[in-house]
Amino acid sequence: MPPLRIALSRCSVSAADDVDAPHSRIVTVPDGLPLRLFVQMVADSDYLPRISGGRATWGLELRATVAVLAQQWRHTRFLSNPETPMRSMFTDGRPVAAHLRYLA
Repeated sequence: MPPLRIALSRCSVSAADDVDAPHSRIVTVPDGLPLRLFVQMVADSDYLPRISGGRATWGLELRATVAVLAQQWRHTRFLSNPETPMRSMFTDGRPVAAHLRYLA
C-alpha cells in the first residue's frame, strides 16, 4: 500500500502562538507504522511548542483521544494499543486527520 498522508493539527497555547495559527501540516508515514512510532515521531519533531516551566500536556485525537503526551513525562501514556497500525485507525472513510489538543 502507498504511504499514509495525515493532516496533523494542534491547538494554540498562547496569544503569541496564535500568530502562526492555524498550526497544521501534512505528514506522510509508511504503511503499517504503529501508533507508538507515530506519537514518537511527533514528540521528537519541532511541532509541539515548549512551554515555560516544562509542563505542557497534549492529547492526541484520532476520532477519540488515543494518547497523552506531556513535556514533563518520560513516556507517553496510551489509551489505545500502541502497536495498532495507523492505517487501521482510518478505515471508516473519514479524512485522515490527527489533532493534538492542549490540555494543560
